Amino acid sequence: MKTKIVPDAWFIIMLALSCTFHYLIPVARIIPHPYNLTGIVFILSGFALTLAANFVMIKSHTTNQPGETPDMLLTTGPFKISRNPVYLGMTIILMGVEILLGSLSALIVPVIFVIIIDRLFIKPEEDVLESLFGERYSEYSKRVRRWL
Repeated sequence: MKTKIVPDAWFIIMLALSCTFHYLIPVARIIPHPYNLTGIVFILSGFALTLAANFVMIKSHTTNQPGETPDMLLTTGPFKISRNPVYLGMTIILMGVEILLGSLSALIVPVIFVIIIDRLFIKPEEDVLESLFGERYSEYSKRVRRWL
């Protein structure tokens, strides 16, 4: 399944949905203040992970754009803990927003995001990596999990 909507746009859409669900369909507040402030830690951690992964890609002179062919297989930095640290970082940010909002209605958004990203981007990207890097990618994918 091809999509013209890039992961960054899906991320923004999901942020907007979170706020929409929270304010227009407030089912229940399940994380009260001040506990909801732990969401800030998640947001900052996800942002740091995303930045670190992008930094590694830029430093390695390989693409960070979905759909483009990578020049090398990255296995260092954040790529040691996740094969998809940028998508993981985005998911952690969304989880942080959900915790910060604290409402039950918005909790579905990170799950939807993971499903969309996994099906529309990760699986096709992994097929490309497998065809480009063969056994090296197979060994890497055995050592490092897709998400975390």
